[in-house]
Amino acid sequence: MNLKQFITLVFFITGILRLSFSQHVNVPSDHQVYSFLSRMEAKGLIDSYELRTLPLPRWVIAELLSRTVELATSEPNALTRVDRQRLQRFLGDFRQELSPEFTKHADADEPHFFTLSEPAGNLVTDLTGSQKIITHRKHSLPEPELLSRTSVGARIRGHLGSVINFYTESRFEVSRGENIDSRFKASEGDPVVTTGENAVRDRALAYVAGGTSWLRFQAGRDELNWGPSLRYNTAISYNMPPADQIKLTSRWNRFKFTSVHAWLRNDLGAKHLTSHRLDLKIAKGIYAGAGESVVYGGRGPEPSYLNPIMLYHIRRASSGRQRQQRPVSGCHYYPLSPINSVRSVVY
Repeated sequence: MNLKQFITLVFFITGILRLSFSQHVNVPSDHQVYSFLSRMEAKGLIDSYELRTLPLPRWVIAELLSRTVELATSEPNALTRVDRQRLQRFLGDFRQELSPEFTKHADADEPHFFTLSEPAGNLVTDLTGSQKIITHRKHSLPEPELLSRTSVGARIRGHLGSVINFYTESRFEVSRGENIDSRFKASEGDPVVTTGENAVRDRALAYVAGGTSWLRFQAGRDELNWGPSLRYNTAISYNMPPADQIKLTSRWNRFKFTSVHAWLRNDLGAKHLTSHRLDLKIAKGIYAGAGESVVYGGRGPEPSYLNPIMLYHIRRASSGRQRQQRPVSGCHYYPLSPINSVRSVVY
């Protein structure tokens, strides 16, 4: 698939999908709302399969926050004072995606550096920055480690008409005190430039997305994180660098199906990742998930792997070609009355 065919595919699919505002823009995977929702899931305040595949669209996050408000209202002691403060702040951050009955629980709207609203669309610009000091003092280390990480960046999101949502992000991070191998190859991870004791990383995301409440399409460069854990997964790791990808998600009442085909960086030629996953809600508090992931290279994208419902195991057996394949499955169980039983673990 060449660039012209890729662009044609993007605009064809997004052109037939109808959506509203910028709800289908993803929330970055390092946003604090994910750890908050994971905590609420452990408390039993939300009952959803959504946290198995990240990142999530803004409208999905708003829906999970709304469920938290509903159950927290019926269980006044379920949330601590800090939990309630965080919930109010997150409701403010996602006020535009909330239903009117939930906006009264929110703090002030999320502040933005620049906002532009026109009849033809909407644009929101944010500036980001962070400073982290990381220290390790263990007997197993020859000497204490001290690492400083400074990050600055900008994000732009919005929508054009009622068809296309878009998101772009650029971020630069300077690390001081990090031991970087001089033989480091950019294709094996995030691009890194070393200058003395400093290591400079840059990250760029850009994609378009569209869909309905049951079907969503996304094309461009974005993050990808699948599996049973919020951070460290056996399927597609949280440490995977952003990649160019085509992603299709279908959401129903009791299950969600996700399929992705990504183009990976590689010094030896073309390399691709294709994966699909089914998350199922069996009963209240019980979830199951299964999927397949295949890495192949040395050629262009194979049409059969672009097919979201193709069974990779059968495809490999019929083709006879060598490729890396990993089937994954998992099951999660949360007690039916977890508020008291999990409290000793959460606090």
